[in-house]
Amino acid sequence: MAKLWLPAVFLFYTGFVVTLLYASGAFKTGFDHHPDEPAHFVTGLMLRDYIAEGFPSAPMSFATDFYLHYPEVAFGHWPPVFYLLQAGWTLLLPPNHTSLLLLMALLTACTAFLIYQTAAQNFSWTLAILAGLTYLALPLTQQYASEIMIEAPLTLFGFMAALAVAPVLDRSTWRSAACFGIAASVVILTKSSGWALALVPVIALLLTRQWKTNTVTRFFLSGAIVIATCVPFYFWTRRMAFAGTEGKPMTVRHMVEALLQLIGLLPDVIGIVLLLLAACGLFLKVLLPLRKASVSTFWAAMAAYLVSVIVFHAIAPTVTEPRKIVMTVPVLLLFSFAALDWFARKSRWMSIGVALAVLTFFTVRTFYAAAQPADAFAEPAQALLSHAGLERELTLVSSSHPGGEGAFIADVAQREPKPVRILLRATKLLSSSTWNGLNYTLRYSSPEAVEATLEGLPVRVIVMDTGPGTSYAHHDLLIRTLRQYASDWQLIYSNSSAREHVEIYRMTKDLPSGPGRIQIDLRDKLNTILEYQLPARPGR
Repeated sequence: MAKLWLPAVFLFYTGFVVTLLYASGAFKTGFDHHPDEPAHFVTGLMLRDYIAEGFPSAPMSFATDFYLHYPEVAFGHWPPVFYLLQAGWTLLLPPNHTSLLLLMALLTACTAFLIYQTAAQNFSWTLAILAGLTYLALPLTQQYASEIMIEAPLTLFGFMAALAVAPVLDRSTWRSAACFGIAASVVILTKSSGWALALVPVIALLLTRQWKTNTVTRFFLSGAIVIATCVPFYFWTRRMAFAGTEGKPMTVRHMVEALLQLIGLLPDVIGIVLLLLAACGLFLKVLLPLRKASVSTFWAAMAAYLVSVIVFHAIAPTVTEPRKIVMTVPVLLLFSFAALDWFARKSRWMSIGVALAVLTFFTVRTFYAAAQPADAFAEPAQALLSHAGLERELTLVSSSHPGGEGAFIADVAQREPKPVRILLRATKLLSSSTWNGLNYTLRYSSPEAVEATLEGLPVRVIVMDTGPGTSYAHHDLLIRTLRQYASDWQLIYSNSSAREHVEIYRMTKDLPSGPGRIQIDLRDKLNTILEYQLPARPGR
C-alpha cells in the first residue's frame, strides 16, 4: 500500500494543478503575462533547436543568427538550467506554449509533493496532504504555474537545496556536503537568487550552535563545489548580469527599506492567516528552543533558508516584488503547519476549530482561480505567417507597452518550424535603453527620419500593437510615420481585443535596393554590435 500511496499523492497533485490551469483558461493564453516570459520561451527554443539540429555551428554563431530572427534571446542574462529543462522537455513534446505549461504544472506538482513528503516526516499524513494542497491553491503558485517563468523551477530547486542542509549538520559527512553543494549549484544556475544559499550554512550553524570543526569544513567543500560550477558562468556573463540590475543603490538605507518592503509582502505571498500561523510555528520550532538550548537541525535549516532569501533580496539592487521571495513559500507553509500540528497535539477540538477557521478564512480571503485572458497575439501571428509573399520580408514589431513585442515574437517563433523571417524590435531600432528600460532615449526625432531608416534597410512589414495606457515615444512616432506616409503603407490586417489592437502594414512603394545591413547595439550586454547583411533583392 505504501508503494502505491506516494504515486497516488503525486498524481493527485498533478491533476489538481492541471485542473486549476484548465479552469482558469491558462492553456488559451500567450506569452504576455510578464515581459520576461517571451525571453524565457525563445531562449529555451533556441537551445532546443541547437540540440535538435545536431550542434550545426559554434554556439555563439548559432545564437547570433537565432537572435536576428527572434530578438528575444536572453541566454546569459539568466543561467542555463531552466533552458536545459525546456530543451529536454520540448525534444520529446512539441515546442509550444501548451507543452511548456504542462512542464510548469509538473514542476509545481513536484514542489507540492516534496512539501508533502517533508511534512509527513514531521506531522500527521492528513496535515501533510493539506500542506501540499495548500501550496497548489495559493494564488501566487497558480500564477507562476500558468506562466513560462523561472519561479516554478527556482522554488522547487531552492527547497531541495534547503532540505540538503540538515544532513550536513546531522552527519558532517563529505557526501552530505557534496549533495548540498550540488543542489546549491543547480539553484544558482537556475537564477542568481540562488546565491542567497551562501548565507544558509552560517545562520544554520548559529541556530544549532554546532561550530564543530568537521561540520564547518564540510560546508567549505559545498562552497568549493559552488565556486567551481557557478563562478565561471557568472564571470563570463557579468556584463549581462550587471545590465539586468534595476539600478537600485546598494546603501544601508536602501537595504533597510527593501527588507521592510519584503517583509510587508509576505501577506501577499501566502495570505495573512497562514503567515500568522507561520509566525507561531517559527516561535515554537526556532525561537523557543533557542532560548533553552539549540534548534533542531531541520528547523534550523528551514529558518536559515527563510531568513537568507529575504535578506539577500534586501541587499541585491533589484525591485521588491512578491516573486523575489516566492522561494520561501514551501518553508513558510511548513512553519504554518507546524503550528497546526501543535494545536492538534494540545487538543483535538482545538485543532478542529483552528483548522476550520483557517480553511474558511483561506477560502474566502486568499484562494481564487483567476480567469486568464486569451492570447491576443495568436491570430495576428498566424495572419503574418499565412500571408503570401512576406516570408523573406524584413518585419518591424512595435508595441505601446513592455512585453508586447516579445509576446508577438514568441508567438511567431512557436509557429515557425525553423527561423525564416527576420523580426526587428522597434525598441531596439528606434530607441535605446537599458535591459530594464532605464535611460530611455529616441534615436530619431521625426517621421521623415524614421521613414528614411525603414526604406534604407528596407523594412517592408510593420506590426503595430497598441494597448491601453501610456505609450512608448518611439511607438507614437511610428504611428505618426504611418499616417504621414499612408500612401506607402497598406493595412493588410487589423484585429482588436479587450487588451490589444494589432495592425499589420505592408510597404507598397517599389524599392529596388542593394543589400541592407542590420545593426543591433548590444554593447551594454555583450560589448559588441551584432551585424547582419541582408541579401540584395530587386524591386517588385
